Amino acid sequence: MGNLLVYHFHVIECFIRIVLIFNAFAVPPEKPVVVDRWGRVINTTTLGPHEEGDDVLLTCRVLGGRPEPSVRWLVNGVLVDEEYEHNTGDVIENRLLWPAIRRADYAAVFTCQAANSHLVPPKELSLVLDMFLRPLTVEIKKPSEIGEGGVLTAERRYEVACESAGSRPPALVTWHKGKRQLKRITVSKNLE
Repeated sequence: MGNLLVYHFHVIECFIRIVLIFNAFAVPPEKPVVVDRWGRVINTTTLGPHEEGDDVLLTCRVLGGRPEPSVRWLVNGVLVDEEYEHNTGDVIENRLLWPAIRRADYAAVFTCQAANSHLVPPKELSLVLDMFLRPLTVEIKKPSEIGEGGVLTAERRYEVACESAGSRPPALVTWHKGKRQLKRITVSKNLE
């Protein structure tokens, strides 16, 4: 649809050639709306934050358009779902389940596109996945003052460090002596 249609009519008796031009315009759909698993409209460009292992369920809703638009999902520009259904009224929906998200999915771009003509760019809405990420490493650094065999000597002061990397937001590191949490600690953050 949406192409220019040209009809030629010839009236032989009068030797008059009449050209009628009809435009068959496509009516574009409205901009997509994305709702979460609970039916709440997502009003930001950020999706989440979610935890590793969560299932992400998104529904893209599109209203109107003639002819009926196709509604599809892309993740990082790659088509992943183009099955949609016509619901009440002029609403068309495409539900996307992205199961068990992983660290590699962090900052993935989920885009819903609605199109009903190759002559007009699709209407689209994009969301960037935000995630809480667990630490990749946690390591207790041995004090340099420790003697041979890793033995600590009574009545001496030692400085012990715990390093954590790969988490988002930065990991909260706490120290305990037995069941009691130690309060006099120094925290430094290196955001490299």
